[in-house]
Amino acid sequence: MSVREIIKATKEYIESISSIKQEIKNIDILLNNHQRQGKERENLENIRNELENKLTRLQNAMSSLNEEEQKALCYRYFERMSQIELLEALHYPKSKLYKTINNSLFKVGKILFCIEILG
Repeated sequence: MSVREIIKATKEYIESISSIKQEIKNIDILLNNHQRQGKERENLENIRNELENKLTRLQNAMSSLNEEEQKALCYRYFERMSQIELLEALHYPKSKLYKTINNSLFKVGKILFCIEILG
């Protein structure tokens, strides 16, 4: 994977988090319905575990970032701040904002996708 591909894949991964959380809630509702038993229940539990693993992998990868990098990604992707809001909240020049976000996405992506960059 190229740097650009890692950044793109990481963005997509992060942007999917809200739908993953919603899927987990939906599965929990189905699991709490006692009519789900046997193989169906086992399949739902397996899917839920896979989704939880995705969340955990992102949390672990994000913990490798410093506070500034975490804030930049959290504000951008979880708070959905606009560029102007990010610039104001982080007190960055535009060039530093893009660099911080892209570098942070790359760092997280290398961990998420288990990529070691040589060189």
